[in-house]
Amino acid sequence: MIQIVSDHEKYFDKDYVLDFYKMASAVTRDETTICEGSALSGNLVPLIYSLNCHITRPDLLIIGDDAVVFADVSARLLRYFGYPAIAHIAIPTIPGCNGQKMSCSTLDFLLDPLDTPKQTKTKISRSFCEPGNLEGNVAMQLADLFVFPLLNGASLSIPRSPDNGGDVSVTNYKELEHEFVTGTNPEFPLHPGDLKGAVVGFINGFFDGIRADFADKARLKLVTDAFATSKGKKK
Repeated sequence: MIQIVSDHEKYFDKDYVLDFYKMASAVTRDETTICEGSALSGNLVPLIYSLNCHITRPDLLIIGDDAVVFADVSARLLRYFGYPAIAHIAIPTIPGCNGQKMSCSTLDFLLDPLDTPKQTKTKISRSFCEPGNLEGNVAMQLADLFVFPLLNGASLSIPRSPDNGGDVSVTNYKELEHEFVTGTNPEFPLHPGDLKGAVVGFINGFFDGIRADFADKARLKLVTDAFATSKGKKK
């Protein structure tokens, strides 16, 4: 059973505020300078993260690899105050379709499993993907971090017209990189449009199962309760 736990109502609780001040006295400015920017509020984020871990008591936290530093600070603070540690699993951060970190705060670039197939295609289609260029190439990054791990050794088929060299099949990222940069036939390296088409097809195929599961109104309500969308289109 999935339970939605909100910590917002705890922010003004006297015990929360007291623990917040205690934690603030146990760390240095250098230890909490993690977030970008010069605002003091950025130094408070690791403390809030630590207290939220303590309040919600999750069995496991899945975080992006960019958040490991928060987990490290949290583990030390929770241990210092005698609170139970929280297990974390860090996974690679998947890029959004703007090439930056994928985030619910930028819905136009977020690959949401509950988007329609057309929305997913539109988002990936407008991402940066220059012929032969791997730097900042969103489609290649999605293939590396999302597609091939889920294929687990199976082949990714990339349909192409005979005029573009015919269909291509690859079983890992290195093979895909070779086809995109050089090509088995140097006259026909993999075109960005064909690459994006294959990535879109695979991701939509994977999302279809999730879309079907959440067609049920009760499950859909679970999502809307957990990720309420504000007027600013942020989740």
